Amino acid sequence: MSSSLYADKDNLSILFNNKRIFLDNFIKSIKFSKSSPKEIRIKYPNIPKLYEYKLIIDGLICYECKIPRDIINYKYNFIIPNKSLNEKRGKEIYNPPYGWMGIGLNALDKYDKDYDWLEIKDNKSKWAIAYYGFGKNLTSDKTKEKLNNIIINNNLKQEDSIQMRCHYWDKRHKKKKIGVGIYMSPYIDEAEQLSGIIKFNKKRYKIVLMARVLIENIREPDDCRFWILNNKDIRIYRILVKEII
Repeated sequence: MSSSLYADKDNLSILFNNKRIFLDNFIKSIKFSKSSPKEIRIKYPNIPKLYEYKLIIDGLICYECKIPRDIINYKYNFIIPNKSLNEKRGKEIYNPPYGWMGIGLNALDKYDKDYDWLEIKDNKSKWAIAYYGFGKNLTSDKTKEKLNNIIINNNLKQEDSIQMRCHYWDKRHKKKKIGVGIYMSPYIDEAEQLSGIIKFNKKRYKIVLMARVLIENIREPDDCRFWILNNKDIRIYRILVKEII
């Protein structure tokens, strides 16, 4: 098996268990971060997903969108998270982004030194998970430009986001007027519908941002599958990418 996958000896036990487990572990490794897409393709010809993943990081994210490599944290990469029913982040249901490639960002020291906002199994956490789309009608170049501005400047401005001016009933806080804010959703499918298509390497992709949001400051219309938040209540920690067939 090791010869067919061109894997190192220290990965034999992982390979023996599951090719999927090997893939998930390798994309988080230092070796993966330091390898070029060409090296990946030569050494692991039977795992094309590795090459595709590396090409997206090096080509689409770093080169096309001009995201500095030191902002990426490979330790938090994923392709498909573990499936779990009724899993929560805080008191909110977590809807995993199945089928998306997750690119980890250096977020631990970006916001504050209290890492509680990234806790996974703490049901008492104040932070839920939400997804952000860049705008359905944006061009490919405009989406890349917007991604670069948000990740580097750490600022989701209302005028640069999907605005929602509404007077619906806010079922969380029992208020009639919700106002203007940054439009996010706890559902990846909803965020995907609001994300434009990016063209790269003769393929089409969608990009969505994955973030933790402060639960107590979520504004939620009674008839809407979206949350409305202010920038200070949003902490982005992953870029999600999916090929559109």
